[in-house]
Amino acid sequence: MKAWDSLGVRVPSLPNLVLLAGASLAMFTSLGILVDVRIGLVFALGLGYAVLLLVRPDLLLYGIVALLVIGIDGWAPDRSPDDVIFRLGVGRIYLLELLVYPLLAGLLFKKLALARDRKRSWVLRTPLDGPMLLFALLLPLFAFYGVFQGNAFDHAFGYYEWRSLFLAVALYFLLANMLETAKAANRLFWWFFVLVSLKAAYFLMLYMLDMEGLLPLVLGTGPQNEGPENVMFMLAALAGAALLVIARSLTSARRVFVLLSTLAMVVNVGLSLKRNPQLGLACGLFVLALVVPMRQRLKWGALAALGVTVAVLLTGTFVERPDLAPIQQTRLRYGEVIEFLEHGRPTLESGTVPFHVYDWMDGWDAIRQHPLLGAGFGSEFQRYHTLFPYVGGEEAGPGGLIHNQYLQFWWKMGLVGLCGFLWLIVRYLRAGAQLIPTLRNREHKAIAWGGYAAMWGLVAMGFWGAGWVGNTKIPALVLFSMATAMCLTRERSSGADGSRSAHL
Repeated sequence: MKAWDSLGVRVPSLPNLVLLAGASLAMFTSLGILVDVRIGLVFALGLGYAVLLLVRPDLLLYGIVALLVIGIDGWAPDRSPDDVIFRLGVGRIYLLELLVYPLLAGLLFKKLALARDRKRSWVLRTPLDGPMLLFALLLPLFAFYGVFQGNAFDHAFGYYEWRSLFLAVALYFLLANMLETAKAANRLFWWFFVLVSLKAAYFLMLYMLDMEGLLPLVLGTGPQNEGPENVMFMLAALAGAALLVIARSLTSARRVFVLLSTLAMVVNVGLSLKRNPQLGLACGLFVLALVVPMRQRLKWGALAALGVTVAVLLTGTFVERPDLAPIQQTRLRYGEVIEFLEHGRPTLESGTVPFHVYDWMDGWDAIRQHPLLGAGFGSEFQRYHTLFPYVGGEEAGPGGLIHNQYLQFWWKMGLVGLCGFLWLIVRYLRAGAQLIPTLRNREHKAIAWGGYAAMWGLVAMGFWGAGWVGNTKIPALVLFSMATAMCLTRERSSGADGSRSAHL
């Protein structure tokens, strides 16, 4: 509240504000419920959000991270992506758009006013500002370009295109300007890690007890079919692995917690029927092994292999569903990859490898029609190769997404958008390689190395999927990881513990 007072804005004292908020909340909720329960809930949430925006905006940031971790997103065999918590049917709005944009606008307004008063820069800089801003500006530009090309407006600006990624960029700048110190970034990371640990344990409980659980459209149903959840587990597991190997200053209790949590996340990824998070985890662990001494590589590599093997075997033993045993599922998922490579054609009716490969071919045919500027957002391509028998695209209809992140951006945004995306990734990898080794705090260094390794895993995953678009969770979590790593490097301009006079 002191920040608002410095702007000349009179904010009531906290007790009076709580009383005023409580009375207003009760009044508007009662009036809303008389009309519709959902209207009353919207009034209550909106007023609560406004109060926190004035009093404790940092709590809103923690709430946004909690919502990202707890809620599920994306398509699954037993649900439509429109059923998840992040998408509101009214106006085709992402729930996080109602949370992130007002908070970012309020923060920038406050910083701009303070900068005029103190004659200083009104935003905090990160090494990714240039490519991040350019890529963010390209997204709506190619949406209008898609409409100009004749694509439907509601498709070009709908759920499945660029808005989730634009929202993630806004979240990145929100984090970059609220996490003013490395210490603040470290606190927010641990909040994220603890929540992910609880989610991983909950998913394992659902799997082992063979139960659906509470609120399946909000919390999920377990590790097997939840793609975005397993990407989240992959991101957190790599940070946990880095903490175990690099952060020797962790207390014994915290080290045990990180070990068990990381193991639970890795087992979730192993139980998943999604190959992409498994690929990302393997690549990330390989990169992480390159930044630690050889003795630690051998020690932790052997312990990790033993721990994961025992956990998977125990999980398969206690679950009385031999048809869903983890080892058998893994063998089948990777067996179809080997068969396709050997025979060059689909041999399993339920396989997904042929669909991905032929989907790339159909997407490449669409790219060749608009190689420089792309087809714009909202465009679709005709399927040819994916219509072959047993490929899986016979009933898919026209394609709106290529299962390759780089081809997807090339098709929608041309070489301009693809180069902008690659510039962002390369800038992050270069900045991380230069800045992270200079950090003196081992805990901060470990978390940053975990995010750096995760980015290499995401680079590999980009060849097999397009997770950066079409859902809220993956791009937001990826840019959360990037922002946290960049904010941890602010330790270099403050103390060894990353603390300064400014606090979150």
